[in-house]
Amino acid sequence: MVNLIIKHKSGREIRIDATIRTIAERLFKVMTNHIGIDDYISRDALFKKVYMVGMNDLPDLQTYVLQDLLRRAVHYCRTKTNCFIINTRVKANYYYFVVKNKHEAQVYSTMINKRIKNLKAIEKKCFKAVEQKWYKREWAI
Repeated sequence: MVNLIIKHKSGREIRIDATIRTIAERLFKVMTNHIGIDDYISRDALFKKVYMVGMNDLPDLQTYVLQDLLRRAVHYCRTKTNCFIINTRVKANYYYFVVKNKHEAQVYSTMINKRIKNLKAIEKKCFKAVEQKWYKREWAI
């Protein structure tokens, strides 16, 4: 068990058990009210409901670590449980919801196919780097 102490900017401390499984259990409770794309929850609101503190109330590094734990818990729910949570991005905002129908599942499928396409492009670049012996060149940004 990992006890995590969340320090609010005001000095208040919150202690939570911070394993992926316990965060996933908190997600279950929150996501029961967010089934279907019409009942989505924003990333900031989800963060606040799971950790009981807003993202802007914490130092940047702590917010980053907690957001990463939340992302891993969502992945855990997808792979190890029967609660399939989808996160989608619209412009600069992220939203989460539990998949309810085939249309919503298609949103996830489209996102996966985009990622596969991008990974194939990176794979081509990798082989190009080997063929053109980029390792011998001077590197620059």
